[in-house]
Amino acid sequence: MPGRPEIGGTGIAFLASCALLHASWFLWDISPYAWHFDMRLTDFQPLAMPGHLHDIMGRWKYLTAWTNDLAVVQLTDALLAACRRRPPRQTLQGLTLLMASTVALGNVGGPPWRWRGSDPGDNLLFQLVGEAWYNILGVAWNCWVHGALAIVLLVQVHLFGGVQVGLVRPGPRSSALLFLLAWMAFSETFVRVYSSRGDDGRINFPYGRFMQMPLRPLFYLLLIGIAWSFAWVYARLGLLVPQLAAPQAPEAVELEGPELEAAVTQELSPGRAKAYLGGGQQGTTTPCFPNS
Repeated sequence: MPGRPEIGGTGIAFLASCALLHASWFLWDISPYAWHFDMRLTDFQPLAMPGHLHDIMGRWKYLTAWTNDLAVVQLTDALLAACRRRPPRQTLQGLTLLMASTVALGNVGGPPWRWRGSDPGDNLLFQLVGEAWYNILGVAWNCWVHGALAIVLLVQVHLFGGVQVGLVRPGPRSSALLFLLAWMAFSETFVRVYSSRGDDGRINFPYGRFMQMPLRPLFYLLLIGIAWSFAWVYARLGLLVPQLAAPQAPEAVELEGPELEAAVTQELSPGRAKAYLGGGQQGTTTPCFPNS
């Protein structure tokens, strides 16, 4: 696309590494060796669902899981786009950037700032690697999904010359709103009906007291405000651009007399120039040449 930088070999290698790394994270996070796996087993006890899918269903209570699963698709799309010399899907790129930036603020809710409250003794990863490596992997998991992924997407958007928001519908702000509304609807329907309950009888919504009444509506509005604030900041930084300018056609100038003869002689071969100038064209037609 005109106006966009060409992605070279180093850029493609970067995009491929990030896509592979995030796909590996996704496979890890839905496996029985996920860092939180044992904590999700009781999330949807009343729900009749087969085996492993039931075990991992609890991860989709979290906006972070929705965002990072979306990023698997987007990073793959960006890699394919770079290989095919085309821009990535703009709505998907802008949405993923805004949502990854929004959930990045949740970094303070995980290790090393806040460790899990329950004993990890039943966790298969903990049993496999031991406490020290389990803690290290927990920090790596938290820093990747709550921060590093957003940085990767910022670099990606920079490589592609920004998200062109002027020609796509819905734009990043609208798509972020729709994405958040979908997650909120899931929380207010599926999670409300099927999630397990705590000792106090409250539904086990994600994000602790922020998702309990009366704070839940305010938390929803806060998420929308954060996503839109990032959209405003990125627009000011030039990462969300209204429309890439089309290249200007070179200005043409009209020539006459000796200037015409000199220009024709310079542009055409001697034989064609002589035929053109000697064929009565000089007085009737004035060709235009790019003004370089």
